[in-house]
Order: sequence, then C-alpha cells, then structure tokens
Amino acid sequence: MKTKIPRGSWIVTVPVAVVAVVYVVFFFLPGKRAIGELRDRIQEYQETIDRAAVVATALPAVQKEIKKAEDYNAAWQEDAPAASEIATLHGKINALALAVGTELTRLDPEPVVVYGKIRRIPLTVGCSGSFAQVCGFLRSLEGLPEALWIDSLNLENLDQDEQSVKCELTLVVFADNPENSD
Repeated sequence: MKTKIPRGSWIVTVPVAVVAVVYVVFFFLPGKRAIGELRDRIQEYQETIDRAAVVATALPAVQKEIKKAEDYNAAWQEDAPAASEIATLHGKINALALAVGTELTRLDPEPVVVYGKIRRIPLTVGCSGSFAQVCGFLRSLEGLPEALWIDSLNLENLDQDEQSVKCELTLVVFADNPENSD
C-alpha cells in the first residue's frame, strides 16, 4: 500500500520553511552584513588612497615653500644684529639723522623682550626738522640692513608759520636670541 502525501501537507512545507529561515538567519544575513562591512572598509581605503594622491601632488610645492622659508630665516639670522651691534645701530641712527639735517632730540633704548628664538629691542627716537628732512630720515631708516619695525609714529607741527615738524617714533629692532638658537 502506498501512502500518498497530499500536496498541501505540512510535513514537507515546515521543514523547507525551517531550512529557509535557518539559511536566512545564520548564513544570508551575516554574510550580507560582512559584505557591507567589507564594502565600507574598501571605500575608506579608496578615500585614503585618493587623499594620498592629492598630498603626493602637493608635496613638492610645500617642500619648495619650506625651503623658501628656511632660506629667508637663514638670511635674516645672518643680517640680524647681535647684542654687541645694538650700540652701533644707535650710532647709525644718529648719523642718519645728522646726514639728512634733522636734530635728534631723543634716543632712548627700552627694555628688551626675549621670545623663543628672537629678541625684540624697542627704541624711542625723537627728532625735529622740516617735513622733508623728517621724511628723509624715515626713508633712510628703511634702508638700514637691520630688521626694523616702526611700532608707533607721531608727527607734530611746531610752528604754524614755518614748516618745522617734531617726530617721535618707537622703533623695534628684531635680533637673534643667542641663548636659544638651533
């Protein structure tokens, strides 16, 4: 006698459904999740490679800029006055004032400010003369090889009728710091 299993029987459907659910839960979904994680990692790696290509093309330009900055710093350190040359600089400023015809009324050094690699040496300078003479003095200060910075500048008219001008300025000399140099 043959037993015939009806087509809609649960005996076949349930095991097939259980096998399908087990496959989906234990194999398909974890595999899909692992593939997604691998794709994300591949995307990150690709972005890193793309950034590296941009960096590689920009690297020569950056190295060139660094070389320019190092050359500028080396040239500045070569021209920067030493502590013993500051008095000579004061003499040069006095000579420049006399050369253009201004009268030097004030030449006061102020306390030195020490930074990591440089020293900031303020100097208050006062002079009087005609406007053209004072401008000539300022122009000659710009021609000095030392790195000077005019921190403040004050011009006053001494006489209403004449062209006499009084000038007060604070110069800052930047010098190398020998205690902390490479």
